[in-house]
Amino acid sequence: APESIRVTFSTADLSDTSKHCTRAGQVVPDFAGGSVTCTADDILTSTRRSVLTNNILPAAFAKLSAALKLERLTSNIVVPQGACSHFTIPASHSSTGVANA
Repeated sequence: APESIRVTFSTADLSDTSKHCTRAGQVVPDFAGGSVTCTADDILTSTRRSVLTNNILPAAFAKLSAALKLERLTSNIVVPQGACSHFTIPASHSSTGVANA
């Protein structure tokens, strides 16, 4: 029977200062192959990071999980090398894969 999709995410890019705005004028990747110049409004403060990781992302993934149903695999899901190349993907996701996904 179909089950809710299990969603996992990595927040590694939120700790990599080359991947998000830390000051106005900084140039960072847009995660679509280009780059953008940061404004003061774009700076990822510790408060914004906390709200993002503790509230926004979990709520978004809970909604996805509730809305998407699938037939569960019994093996790990392996992320192919190069998939999502603009993001930091934990190495284990491409080698051993993600269990219970």
